[in-house]
Amino acid sequence: MASDKDVIAELSRLMSLTQNGQVRKMLFDCMAQVSPAPIRKQESASAVPKADAKAEAQPAARSGTPVNTSGAKELVYETITTFSWENTDDVVKVLIPLEGVTKELVTVDFTKSSFDLRVKGLNGKNYRCLVSNLSHPVNPESCSFMIPRSHKRVVVKLTKASTSTYAEKNWSDLKEKPKALSEKKGSPDMSDPDAGLMNLMKNLYDEGDEDMKRTIAKSWTEAREGKKPEPPSMDDLMPDLPSMPPMPDLKF
Repeated sequence: MASDKDVIAELSRLMSLTQNGQVRKMLFDCMAQVSPAPIRKQESASAVPKADAKAEAQPAARSGTPVNTSGAKELVYETITTFSWENTDDVVKVLIPLEGVTKELVTVDFTKSSFDLRVKGLNGKNYRCLVSNLSHPVNPESCSFMIPRSHKRVVVKLTKASTSTYAEKNWSDLKEKPKALSEKKGSPDMSDPDAGLMNLMKNLYDEGDEDMKRTIAKSWTEAREGKKPEPPSMDDLMPDLPSMPPMPDLKF
């Protein structure tokens, strides 16, 4: 029959092999039953706390419980309100000035009607530029951004979802303007002559042939570039319109 000393040695060996807190406690209880009082006192002061500590720490490691971050501060962003934009046939470019920006600091989320640019940790600050209600739908999958070599700005590229109409091909504004309550379809607001002329040009472009579209597009491009071209004549817009006969001289 094995002596108490041999039993204690075997129990100690088993305790060193297991990491399960409950098993270690059971082995310790068995050791306490066969050990003399001095050994029980020594083991109770050293073995049990270690077993309990591992038993408490082990489940947390297995479950992967995240560290409590309730005390962490939420990121604060400075809103970017100053930027410019450029219109091309297929893409609208938004130019956002940010001195020293790098691609690693930038993320942009795109939807059909918005983009949300965020810059984290640029010179110790965070920046955000959110533009919603775009004038016309864009294709989120084809949109992108780039950082020029000068690292002085972010260029957001918005790929147009369609360019079939004059308004879709030539954005007049980056964001859609809220419509006035008094504005109704088919009832133009004659209080603004420029708006009425613009609507007329759009209708002519949408319903006209290729020659008419080229004439109107040329005038629009020159206006965007700051030039002051002569407005297209009725002969340019409507080449098939028969000419009016000369007025006869009237004598009284």
